[in-house]
Amino acid sequence: MPIRRSWGPTAPADSRMPDRKALQWNIARPDDDAIHAIMREFKVTRPTALVLANRDVPNEAIPSFLNPRLQDLSDPYLLPGARTAAARIWQAVQRNERILVHGDYDVDGITSTALLVSVLRAVGAGVDSFLPHRLEDGYGLTAASLEKSVKEHQLIITVDCGITSFEAANYAKQRDVDLIITDHHQPAGVLPEAVAVCNPKIVADKPEAAHLQCLAGVGVAFKIAHALLKYGRDEQLGGETVDLRNYLDLVALGTIADMVPLWGENRCLVRYGMHIMSQQGRPGIRALCDHAKLSETVRAQDVAFRLAPRINAAGRLADPNCALKLLLTESYGEAMALAADLDALNTERQRVERASYLAAEAQIEKLQLENSPAMVVAGENWVRGVVGIVASRIVQAYDKPAIALAIEDGIAHGSARSVPGVDLVAALRECDSLLSRYGGHPMAAGLKLDVANLDAFREKFSLAVQGETKGEPYQPTLDCDGETTFRELSSRFFAELDELRPFGHSNRPPTFCFEGVSPRYVKSLGEHHTRGQLFHCGYGMPFIAFNRTPEEFSKDGLSVAAVPQLWRQHDQDVQQLEILDVRTEALR
Repeated sequence: MPIRRSWGPTAPADSRMPDRKALQWNIARPDDDAIHAIMREFKVTRPTALVLANRDVPNEAIPSFLNPRLQDLSDPYLLPGARTAAARIWQAVQRNERILVHGDYDVDGITSTALLVSVLRAVGAGVDSFLPHRLEDGYGLTAASLEKSVKEHQLIITVDCGITSFEAANYAKQRDVDLIITDHHQPAGVLPEAVAVCNPKIVADKPEAAHLQCLAGVGVAFKIAHALLKYGRDEQLGGETVDLRNYLDLVALGTIADMVPLWGENRCLVRYGMHIMSQQGRPGIRALCDHAKLSETVRAQDVAFRLAPRINAAGRLADPNCALKLLLTESYGEAMALAADLDALNTERQRVERASYLAAEAQIEKLQLENSPAMVVAGENWVRGVVGIVASRIVQAYDKPAIALAIEDGIAHGSARSVPGVDLVAALRECDSLLSRYGGHPMAAGLKLDVANLDAFREKFSLAVQGETKGEPYQPTLDCDGETTFRELSSRFFAELDELRPFGHSNRPPTFCFEGVSPRYVKSLGEHHTRGQLFHCGYGMPFIAFNRTPEEFSKDGLSVAAVPQLWRQHDQDVQQLEILDVRTEALR
């Protein structure tokens, strides 16, 4: 049954902290008949039916959305080049050829490398790995990074990179080294020469490959591993004892960290991967969870904000091979030592990031960039590995596109982050004559330029952004799944939350609006947060509000937007609301 929506944005509130920009609430108002139909057919509560309607889940897909099954994963041969890649890998195994897995320095690249190296070893391959150093090697597959590898390996397999590495592909071909490219990034008009190019974006226009389009690099690596085992079984070459389910924790880690949509097969892979992660099987992930002081049940937000930053810290500040070693080790003792190293690197990353961000804020004030359509900041002592985070924090603080640049020897290397409605690549294209290199996506991009061009670039980039926005400031919004009551947030609904997980990109946590709420027992939590009880139509519920003061909860009759949460604490289930926004006026 199609869902008819009436989206009702309410006016921004004027009763909030003065330094917080007002949010426009977009409250979904799905058709009541459609909601009741979902409730009846699938035996779910009204809040869950609201979420399913607002995630555009067709009725026929609701069972698989709520209960995805590994047996429903698609044939791995639907991935372009997967069968050819599998055949060449088995040939290398039979010939005792050395294989190199060439990854990348972020979480997706590291987990992709760990997965493929592990599976190749399990089928008897002689395999090595290479992860580029951010400063010494740069991003991706390059001729320089292959210089030593081509002398020692007969087959090179890329993961999470290589789709535009034409020079490197030619370098390998000239030296009679076979190359298999597995990647998920956007290809150029032509493809590099290789034995196989395995990238779902190649067949983006084919309906049968639609479910592959959201795969992260580690998802593509998983498909290659699946194809390898299928080919080995069909051709009676081996691999029957390898259980791919044991590697789904790596798939979940890389997929969540790369912020690809948690939809379709990603949803299934991550759901099962999170389960394996919570079983504490892999020593490296178990040690990382212990250092992060995570509970037994690991959530997607734990991966995104507690585990992934620790793994990323290696690639940002040091050698990513430290993180790879952590994911490959079978010793918990070694894993704890490696996790401690990553923990220390992450603490240093936080210090460096904070120093750079404070310098960026001072620069924004000095150059009076608050009124500019976009913000471009640069620093001599900034670390290249953290400028993307700095740019993201500027966007969060000012609701404007931002670029942060690290200056080294007269060259500025940087990262750009955007707001909805501003295409960074289009804006950078307007500045093409001032840039040495740039590329990326509408919301995130990288760039390089001479410092001599910095002032001119700052002005031209701001003009390009102004042209896209037509001078209209970005209005941050808060999407709500509808109005409900505390009574409807029953124990049954909280049980259904597990079926709606994992939450992340394209499947945000359920967010509801409540009108006429009365706060009680309100108190500060630390320096910047607030906790207490909310009462609504005779029902009460604990709440927590980050970066909000108790004064905001000093009146009755409030309207709040909140995310229901269920936590396991001291062997008990704890239900609470996380308040995202609060206002004093009614919703209508």
